[in-house]
Amino acid sequence: MKQEKIVQFISTHFTHQRKKLIPRLQAFVWEDAIVSNIYKEIVQDIDRPINAWGDISQSVKNNLCNDVVDSENLGDISDIYTIVLNPEIIKVEDWDFTEQLSNGEEIHFCQVWINWFLPVFYLFTSCERGSVPSKASQLDILSELTDFESGIVKKVTNVLRSYGYQMLDWEFLNTRQQGLNTDCAEENNASFFECLFSDLTYPYGLMN
Repeated sequence: MKQEKIVQFISTHFTHQRKKLIPRLQAFVWEDAIVSNIYKEIVQDIDRPINAWGDISQSVKNNLCNDVVDSENLGDISDIYTIVLNPEIIKVEDWDFTEQLSNGEEIHFCQVWINWFLPVFYLFTSCERGSVPSKASQLDILSELTDFESGIVKKVTNVLRSYGYQMLDWEFLNTRQQGLNTDCAEENNASFFECLFSDLTYPYGLMN
């Protein structure tokens, strides 16, 4: 998908109080959308712990049913996955990883953002390191992956590309444009990432 088309979508739906985004959200049904099939296929293919956020939140659904819709409560327009890459971690009950991090262990993640209305996504790998003396943890970009981790990332991207989705580069997504608004981004100066994916959940260490 050409960047010009993506910019056009953003300019159309994230200006003028996002009035043109509202009817699209009102008509959106996650269970009937392509992202629902993508989620099922990724879960089946990777066999890894995954924390997935999809669908419109209940508060936003309630807002969309009002006679007058609050344009500052429309939420994100993407599914967001957090996938654990550590092969020794089979099941996760505490997504804060309190015990592992307090023992000084290192958790590796793959995060994926998938837009609901355009065939685009972003993928990012990071790690969280525990520190026994301070009981604090440190987040960092995960730039070097093991073969196992690379295999998981490849499976995720292969599923997305089989549905015609393309990964956008960070330089483009980090672009800010006057007049763009989301719920929580800087007023009239949202980034393309905040519009297409999320203004609450960011790739660690990349936002300017």
